[in-house]
Amino acid sequence: EGRRLGGAVGYDVALGKTFTIGAEAGIGWTLDDRERAPVGATQVGVESGRDIDLSLRLGARVAPRTLVYAKAGWANTRFTGEVRNAAGALVSRTRGNEDGVRVGVGVE
Repeated sequence: EGRRLGGAVGYDVALGKTFTIGAEAGIGWTLDDRERAPVGATQVGVESGRDIDLSLRLGARVAPRTLVYAKAGWANTRFTGEVRNAAGALVSRTRGNEDGVRVGVGVE
């Protein structure tokens, strides 16, 4: 749960009158503070930072002004994880990046 700010840009090329192919790139940031969950006497929290993605899109025009599309691509998310003791003092912190697959469908 939370708020996120981001955007995406893309470009499609028509493959005849019905189909399109395109590319899309996006970036976003999580705006909310880290939430911690109790695990025994400690508190564990993970905060996602920015995420970026690159995707290919395939679309089909189903009406004169309506395109239905599917997309698939690569995504990378930056994160920070923390463990705090019962008093709230920092025990450990780790930062990293994770790669993954982004898939989606949409109507434009």
